[in-house]
Amino acid sequence: KQIYILAQYYADFVRILGAGTIEIVDIDYRRLSSTFKIYDSWEAEAYLKSVGLAKEPVCHILRGAIAGAVTYLVGEIVGKQFVAHEYSCKATGAPYCEMRVEAVM
Repeated sequence: KQIYILAQYYADFVRILGAGTIEIVDIDYRRLSSTFKIYDSWEAEAYLKSVGLAKEPVCHILRGAIAGAVTYLVGEIVGKQFVAHEYSCKATGAPYCEMRVEAVM
């Protein structure tokens, strides 16, 4: 429950900064992983406006920021580092960006 509260806090923070709207899809406490949907990602929007459609996901800064925040906030509790993988990106024509954050085992 504490991890979900931290995730929601971070999602609200990102929205307030104007970097995107994050929806928490799931949190797997056993596997220490979570899936997020990011609507209106500033990186994807900027890429679409300046370059056009991408062939692969482009939200590298947002992906790194999410992995870093999870490592900082949750990693302290569970003693792990986290990585994020972007599986879907609005810059490629998808309706939203989707990322999975996982603990490095």
